[in-house]
Amino acid sequence: MAAILPTLWQELVKSGKRSPEVEPTIPMMLQEIGHWLVQPLDLTGNNEPEAVLTLLPPFSKQG
Repeated sequence: MAAILPTLWQELVKSGKRSPEVEPTIPMMLQEIGHWLVQPLDLTGNNEPEAVLTLLPPFSKQG
């Protein structure tokens, strides 16, 4: 989880969902997005699970 969080956060910043002015720590990221639903699914048929994130309002909006 600690490996994917910084990448996920960068993507949220790129999409405008989070401010680029804040460089959060892992505990800060977990506090804010740790409740999101993450499902491991094999999307590519290679028997390796990819991560699927499900974001529901209001969690998908910048607060």
